[in-house]
Amino acid sequence: MKNLCYLLSTILLTLTISCNDDDNLLNPTTQTPVDVYVAGQKNNQACYWKNNQLVMLDLGTFSGTESIKIIESNGDVYVLGRAYPSGGSNYGASLLWKNGVLTNLSALFFNQTINNALIIDDIDVVGNDVYLVGYTKDWNTGDFSLKTWKNNIATDLLNNNTSNVFNKPCSIKFLNNNVYVTTPDAGIYINTTFQSMTSGIELKGISVKNNNEVYIYGSNINTNSLYYKNLNSNIESNSSVISSVEKLLFDGNNMFFSNLFDVYKNSILNYSIPQTDIIKTFSVVDDNLYTIEGSNSQIVKINNVITLTTASDEIFSSLYID
Repeated sequence: MKNLCYLLSTILLTLTISCNDDDNLLNPTTQTPVDVYVAGQKNNQACYWKNNQLVMLDLGTFSGTESIKIIESNGDVYVLGRAYPSGGSNYGASLLWKNGVLTNLSALFFNQTINNALIIDDIDVVGNDVYLVGYTKDWNTGDFSLKTWKNNIATDLLNNNTSNVFNKPCSIKFLNNNVYVTTPDAGIYINTTFQSMTSGIELKGISVKNNNEVYIYGSNINTNSLYYKNLNSNIESNSSVISSVEKLLFDGNNMFFSNLFDVYKNSILNYSIPQTDIIKTFSVVDDNLYTIEGSNSQIVKINNVITLTTASDEIFSSLYID
């Protein structure tokens, strides 16, 4: 009888995880509905999975596309991505899908010819407002410009600079009527005001605590430690628990951060995988850990339980939990 009960429980769990429509998955802790979005690529075409169900994204006129980040807001699904380079261009087009409808951002924002390029690095969506950050570059002069866009309207942060930062991704976040932009080895813009970083700080991104406090984070290469700063209080902190950080986020008052193999909760090891593989990204909601793991074959896990696995022609790139 015990074996029969266990078998029935296992079947029920499997059916819950592998819903065959857009029904929500269940939060493992609260059993309340959640939507799990996984952006990726299938057969060289950008796509995403919502609650394990595949959604292919329009290729447009491109031979191949990839997704970078996925966000849901007000019931709308936004996927930031890129097309493969073609026709002698140094970079392929930057793309955005809203509910599956494709916009070529490079054509919209910049004259992408053989001598010009645009790369959009990051996206944030608040309500119906879409915030983007990226670079334009003139390959004839070598000059680049760092810009943000709100609903397709550009704001210049840095113009006609010759520093080689075109391949160093930026992050963007909107909160409390401010636009925050980080650049890896330079510093942070709050709206259009720039704050430089101490030498040796390499920023990775921006995180928000309790929908109110803004943190920037990265690695301190001088001390081989995690670096983070509360922009509300201007308090800087370092942690020697890890020498470099890939991602930092908050779930309530708890801080989670990761390197390639471990996830820490409030500086205590919370989850670890063998160093033969990597944690590509992670998210935490209601103390439940969602991870994308793997370098070749990839998997999505919820609390160390595999819920989605790539086929041979698939790649997972980012997570969003709603």
